[in-house]
Amino acid sequence: MAPQAPRAVLRCSVVIVGGGPHALAALAALVGGDGKSPVRGTVAVIDPGSHFLDAWYGRFRALEIDRLRSPAYVHPSAFEPTALVEFAIREGRTAELEAAPVAVQWMPTTDHRPEHADSSGASLLKALPSSALFRDFCASLEAELPHKWLRGTATRVARAGGGGGGGGFSF
Repeated sequence: MAPQAPRAVLRCSVVIVGGGPHALAALAALVGGDGKSPVRGTVAVIDPGSHFLDAWYGRFRALEIDRLRSPAYVHPSAFEPTALVEFAIREGRTAELEAAPVAVQWMPTTDHRPEHADSSGASLLKALPSSALFRDFCASLEAELPHKWLRGTATRVARAGGGGGGGGFSF
């Protein structure tokens, strides 16, 4: 049996396994734009895809889903409930926020700005975003959040330096 080549070791503070919406939400919560990140060091994301939500978007395309079922305040940047609506306004894409066919019983009460309402006065936070708008919003979020993307599958994650704290992770 031929000897195995040594594996590269990446040391990081946080490892997120998977690249779905939950992973982007975890990254946003850990290193969000408020400048108060609790993470010191590298955040690594391990996923077989080439970017966040890669498999998720593939399933949406295969099923021809052109609109999310969740209202616009439900997105990976959870501490900023208006972020998706603000993105749509900035990009001139509010037409891609469609009124929900059912009444939304709960929504964040942190924002009642007139620019976050459609022509009838209904809150855009309750609207259902197009898949394309959500994809582009998530891509912009991914681009602004510091992380190291590792294309692959996690088979082992171990705390570096033994059981003591502060050593980070290697994989």
